Amino acid sequence: MCAMRSIATREGSCRSTPSRLLPAYTRRHWPRAFGQALTSAADYFRASHVVVHTPDVAPKDGGFIFSHNVAPEWTRAYDAHYRLKDAWTIRHHQHYRGREGGFTGDMLIREAELVKQEFYADFLRPQGLHHYCSSLVYARPPNGDFVSLGMFRGPRQERFEEIDRRACERLAPHLQRALVVSKRLQSVESERRVDAAMLDSASVAIFLVDQAARITRLTGQADQLLREGRYLRSCNGRLMAVDDDVRFAEVVRSVTSRDSRAPFSRVLVLHDNASPGRVHVLVAKAGMQRLGFAYVVVSPLAQIGRRDLRADLRAQYGLTPAEARLCETILAGLTLNEAADRLSIKRSTAVSQLKSAFAKTRTTRQTELLRLLIDLSSLPRDR
Repeated sequence: MCAMRSIATREGSCRSTPSRLLPAYTRRHWPRAFGQALTSAADYFRASHVVVHTPDVAPKDGGFIFSHNVAPEWTRAYDAHYRLKDAWTIRHHQHYRGREGGFTGDMLIREAELVKQEFYADFLRPQGLHHYCSSLVYARPPNGDFVSLGMFRGPRQERFEEIDRRACERLAPHLQRALVVSKRLQSVESERRVDAAMLDSASVAIFLVDQAARITRLTGQADQLLREGRYLRSCNGRLMAVDDDVRFAEVVRSVTSRDSRAPFSRVLVLHDNASPGRVHVLVAKAGMQRLGFAYVVVSPLAQIGRRDLRADLRAQYGLTPAEARLCETILAGLTLNEAADRLSIKRSTAVSQLKSAFAKTRTTRQTELLRLLIDLSSLPRDR
């Protein structure tokens, strides 16, 4: 759509008015951009009116209408009654279905036939609309919405010529790019709504933090955890660990890094200085819609350590006693080297036991194994 401004020869004087029926995301993101583009298009093509819309899809069904110098009541009338009687759209579907590019009204329907139709008598003529030139595209994929950028001139103005049709055809790729951006904006809006709903309804402690560990959102359980001052605390809006804030901050920075080599998630074991308890904390990327942000998920406090983890690993996954002991030390937050020292075994032996644990638990990375161990240890003890 920016190309419309670049080919304009002077500033347009008419005001462009988007339909009030547009979806929320479109109203928020496109009015100014489309308004400027349609004004420039009207000026360049010497058109009295300009409309960009989805002829086959009404705004209430996900389509859109933006207009230049068209009264809102006529836009609503088109949407309510004349959309299915649009002679130019009907003839395009009959003779040029699937074809994109530039078209003039004479290519679609003869003027003598047009003026006999209700669409012309009741809708076009009262607005002074007579001659038509349009750039037509289909939103990708090819079976997507049919979109028209239409220029209009009055009955006393000259017809659109071949040079106008070719100029319209050159606008088609730019219109297509505008539609791609519009679809992406719609997708982002949807992802944001899902993200907010998840945090609002979650029954566990979840924080959304940026690279500096500043808290952006949090669940009710997370807020209660901060008020109690156990395991995690807030200082000037930043999330900090009670026992080892330097390590916690380093983990958040590594996960939120935009470096392609950065880990997707990491698991921490946090201790409470006032009690012997501990919790496991998962720090994971928030996703493509929130680059540079991470979720901090705290395991359920009351359930940690209530099960015999070694017995569960042996019974459910067939781990040997040695492999189960290694998993228990990893769950406690030790690195593989620290676990080998704790268990008085060689590092090569620890590596071999870890690979065997991967195979038996159907995991491939230490982070995946940690998540499984956290879930297993969080289950209530059998009565």
